[in-house]
Amino acid sequence: MIDTSNLMTEFDRLHREYGDVFCFVVGSNPIIVVNGSEALRDLFIKEADSLSIRPATFILSKIANWKGIVASNGNLWKEQRAFAHKTLKSFGFGKQNFESQIHQEVDIFLRCLGNSKGQPIDFVAPLKVCIANVISSMSMGKTYGLEDNRLMVIMEMIEWLFADASFRGIAAYIPFAKHIPGDPFHVKKRENIIEDILNFLREVVEDHKKSFDEDKVHDYIDAFLKEQKKMEEDPESTFTDEQLIQSVRDFFVAGYESTVQTLRWIFLILIHNPDVQIKMRNEIESRIGNSRKPSWSQKDQLPYCEAVITECLRYKGVGPTTLPHGVEYDVYWNGYRIPQGAVVLANLRSVAYNSDTFPEPNKFDPGRFLDDEGNLKGQNLIMPFGIGRRICLGEALARMELFLFLTAVIQRFELLPEDNYDLPSLEGKLGTIYAPLPFKLRAISKK
Repeated sequence: MIDTSNLMTEFDRLHREYGDVFCFVVGSNPIIVVNGSEALRDLFIKEADSLSIRPATFILSKIANWKGIVASNGNLWKEQRAFAHKTLKSFGFGKQNFESQIHQEVDIFLRCLGNSKGQPIDFVAPLKVCIANVISSMSMGKTYGLEDNRLMVIMEMIEWLFADASFRGIAAYIPFAKHIPGDPFHVKKRENIIEDILNFLREVVEDHKKSFDEDKVHDYIDAFLKEQKKMEEDPESTFTDEQLIQSVRDFFVAGYESTVQTLRWIFLILIHNPDVQIKMRNEIESRIGNSRKPSWSQKDQLPYCEAVITECLRYKGVGPTTLPHGVEYDVYWNGYRIPQGAVVLANLRSVAYNSDTFPEPNKFDPGRFLDDEGNLKGQNLIMPFGIGRRICLGEALARMELFLFLTAVIQRFELLPEDNYDLPSLEGKLGTIYAPLPFKLRAISKK
């Protein structure tokens, strides 16, 4: 039996007992879990053609309707992922010319911390709005105020979706789960929440259509509508309204919550490690100064800060496994037969907590990612954004957000616990992602 209430610990145990590959069954679905850097890189590169599809789980097929970028397959997925990659790149996604939008949100967040005057603050609400605005400006061409009620409701919905563990459990693989009286696996609730989010996005798309000018492309929706118009005579076109809405949902939902929770983990870890904060601040002061915020072009001048971010991604990664991968046809690999229709999970935590690569893996140590001269090293030893062709499309943006938010905060504030004699727990809760438990902090101005 597998204790689904603590899958991370269970996967650690099964990895120790059975090695790099083990399997269990949910309903009639074989779930194959692959562990370790060497096995993962070998399998997901050699067998990428078969393992790049999404499986027919209830949530992916029925709720996401095989649309968008995360849940789609085949030519639809290939065409839409390529279009998204090209379009986001043209907007400067994850590059220096997108930086100004992030800095605007960083400034808002810094003001919120400053306004707390060193008193305990629940910083999550303003952080969520700021991160949501980065995604929203790129995908929808608009930003929201800190008190926008509609956005607050949508963010609460997204938070629930990611906190709910049913996505990783029985409900994801057994279609009749939604018909069980009382909705114990929250399938109907999940359906209703996603439909509310989609209705919100449908309104945004309709507003764009009313003002659309193909000569003035401001955001992803505009770019999609322009391509849709160009392809309107093609009966096989994948550029449909529903595909647009589901794609923007993917950007907004996945790109927002994972970054928020990663920053929460980083702030929590730094509260537990004040000496690390001091080293970061000293590096920033000596190499950048205090008169301006660090910029993305200066990240190579701050290797210790980069090492801290990398170690946080290893130590408390929000994605201990990838989303489910399907198997398009039988795969024969390393003496195993991975059958068509199986579900494959890449256990990314097994890479991050490999004691051969990272001695004392349960210890937080940014020095793992620095050489003897203090230069950054070994970032490719972990897989916080996944592996294979389904690797996170937003990795470049996420890395930029983490660097710009964190270095600006540490440059200006010392982060302390709400109570000096009662540090918040470093335990987390595994839902769709692994998130820290609620906590407050105090931000003490250093200027």
